[in-house]
Amino acid sequence: MAECIQSILKQNFKSLEIILVDDCSIDKSREICDYFAENNKNIKVINHQKNCGVSVSRNTGINAASGQFIIFVDSDDYLFEGCLNGIARLIEKNPVMDVIIGKYNEGHQNSCSNECLTALSLIVLIPIIS
Repeated sequence: MAECIQSILKQNFKSLEIILVDDCSIDKSREICDYFAENNKNIKVINHQKNCGVSVSRNTGINAASGQFIIFVDSDDYLFEGCLNGIARLIEKNPVMDVIIGKYNEGHQNSCSNECLTALSLIVLIPIIS
């Protein structure tokens, strides 16, 4: 999980809000989340009081989000350098797009080219209409 969070923090992306939802993990996930939140002002941790599952956890994160776009990154995922900027460029070119889904890429590479969406097992961006 720490590698996942670090890969997100390394993104050269302004106004990044990171919401970590701990769904009653039984390992050291809560401590890892708290460590990163204490050291990064853009990280918020939400702890469920009982295990609710992936769908409820994602909805919890959506409800806590203040940004225009949302990306789901699971704790075992890794974002290659520049991926969020690549996604932002894709959205700028296709402003009516509702969902982006990426591919799984075995192993890590040093950077992200035009194919940065292959760096993730799943990316979902949903425009939030107020």
